[in-house]
Amino acid sequence: MGTKKLLMVNHVTLNQKFAFEAANSLGLDIYLASEELPEYLTDLVKEEKFIKTDPYNSQKLISAVVAFIESKDIDFDGIVSFSEHSVLETAELASALGKVSLPVHAARRSSINKLLQRHICKVNNIRVPKYKVIDNLDMLSTAVNAVGLPAVIKPIRGAKSYGVQKITKEDKKDDYKRLLKEVKYQTGEEMLDSFRNFTGYFLVEEYIEGGVYSADGLVQDGKITIAGTVEFIMGPEPYFAQEANYMPARLKKAEMDELVDYAKSVIRALGFNNCGFHCEMRYSKSGPVLIEIAARLPGGPLQRGYIEAFGNDLTKALIKLVLGEKISLDGKVKKYILQKAKFLRKEGKLSELKASLDISKVRGVKEFKMILNKGDSIKVYPEIPVPLYYVFLSTESAKSLENLENKVADSIFLEIS
Repeated sequence: MGTKKLLMVNHVTLNQKFAFEAANSLGLDIYLASEELPEYLTDLVKEEKFIKTDPYNSQKLISAVVAFIESKDIDFDGIVSFSEHSVLETAELASALGKVSLPVHAARRSSINKLLQRHICKVNNIRVPKYKVIDNLDMLSTAVNAVGLPAVIKPIRGAKSYGVQKITKEDKKDDYKRLLKEVKYQTGEEMLDSFRNFTGYFLVEEYIEGGVYSADGLVQDGKITIAGTVEFIMGPEPYFAQEANYMPARLKKAEMDELVDYAKSVIRALGFNNCGFHCEMRYSKSGPVLIEIAARLPGGPLQRGYIEAFGNDLTKALIKLVLGEKISLDGKVKKYILQKAKFLRKEGKLSELKASLDISKVRGVKEFKMILNKGDSIKVYPEIPVPLYYVFLSTESAKSLENLENKVADSIFLEIS
């Protein structure tokens, strides 16, 4: 039969190299369709296996790939993307070529269109926040009056919480002006590739109190498999940046079961199939409420966490899925982990920074990286901040994880001037 050929659509950053490394470890012949072949992928994707095209435009993508297939007289065994921004285009390409694929109608209901996603959930009687749609930021006050305060404004397309902000009763007209200026800035195409196809529509919805969690996994031939759960630690409001995560989520069993059942109901309503999924929810006093769900796997750091905490390599599992192989995942907890970017809350200059021990050599520390250095300037929200350090911890119990987290934090001394 020969080596199977896998076409990967789009790459965004070096952080996604792990997906290509996973495909390589499976012994696959890797091809890439994207705007460029970055130098850091040239050891995994040969130049003659690179298809230069626009991965954000289905017509251009399909035409370029089919032309390549014809010119090389080859066929692909599977097509996949690990990019938030190319879920729809990849589904349309794979479907057009008759490959294992996320249904196109379901791809359009993914996080690339949060408005359609909420609409489908609402008509299927799945609880979502009360919301209004605006296509002009001048309509914000009217929409806020309709949904009540506190509220959240978010673009219907985007990623990384760009353009997402909380609006409170304390916000005055001057605050609205500041907020609108920040939202306009953060939803520009120069900020994120995903805003290339942004239509200008925003959701203004009620703010839901409660912790932020995700249920992640894969759907194959209609069977939903939950790989595990994640608890997110959020940065300061009115912004919604994820700064740390625990695996598994620190919930009681009944709460965990409710979270998983809710995620499955959302997946069924949206019609997700033959894909990965990352379903983010708030656990409110009334139970789980959808934030958003993407028809793709969770981001790279989370996938590394899943390998450590649950023994599930989601990247390899999804690749096998699109190749038509049967997959299985084990949701049993093997380790308790924390992945954390430590952000400082005070602007200034880092005038002193030292650690009382070599953190990277402490038992249970999988990774530690000091990102800021003595003398660096500190940015805080609404600027895009840089963390002081990043740490990845893994222990045998939730209590030992808490103790190790405190040990790392207590070992670092700093002064800000």
